Amino acid sequence: MTPQLKKSLASKSASSEAMSSFEDDNDAFFASDMQVKPSSSSKAKSAPSKLSVKKKAQAPLLAADGKAASKALPAPTTFVISVNESPYRALSRWFHDKRIDKVAFALSAEEQEVLMTPMDKRMEFTGSLPRTITQVGDALDLSLRLDVQQGVAGLHTLKGPVDVRWVKGETLKSAVASLAESYQWHWLDGGVRASWMSEDDYPLTGEYGVVTPRGGFDKALDTVLEGYPVQAQLISSSRTVFITERQ
Repeated sequence: MTPQLKKSLASKSASSEAMSSFEDDNDAFFASDMQVKPSSSSKAKSAPSKLSVKKKAQAPLLAADGKAASKALPAPTTFVISVNESPYRALSRWFHDKRIDKVAFALSAEEQEVLMTPMDKRMEFTGSLPRTITQVGDALDLSLRLDVQQGVAGLHTLKGPVDVRWVKGETLKSAVASLAESYQWHWLDGGVRASWMSEDDYPLTGEYGVVTPRGGFDKALDTVLEGYPVQAQLISSSRTVFITERQ
């Protein structure tokens, strides 16, 4: 997929409603000790055994645990790709329904073409969204994966661990500085030799996501700097990045 197409797809995803997290909240379980003291007026009556009191005290707690456990296990969701609907259109709809507005793509032109092709039959999947996307990929003979990092969903076919990042900033300089920090590279704001060595700064075309192999800061920079008259120089020994005028 070309960098321009990645940015276009990400911009479409960014227009969705506010995002909610993929992770379900974990219910907390509490327990308290209950003590029963016999009153002076009930001496004639036999006092309840400690075991009986303990069972009565635990009863409401066990009931609460059962309710919380059922709440923590939601029913599987059914995802549908309709006839004449492309898988990409269905994916966009599913993301919107889940209120996921930050999506990064790493797909080749051929893979994108497959996802853009309307289906000639209805397809139905049941399960979590990540599992469903894997099943969609299996049906299309694509190794589709969904990885979520730092609040960004990455849809890709890369093998092995990946990094998913969101590119944002008022200018290209601020966007690259933020990206360098997220990949744990050094960005020098001032001093004898600052990281930004270009005389000019440039507006960022828009916010979008990138997916790279784990530690692929150079790949992310290739996408971000595409179309600008600047280039990156990476000093691996010190993990420092410099941006210079393109030669």
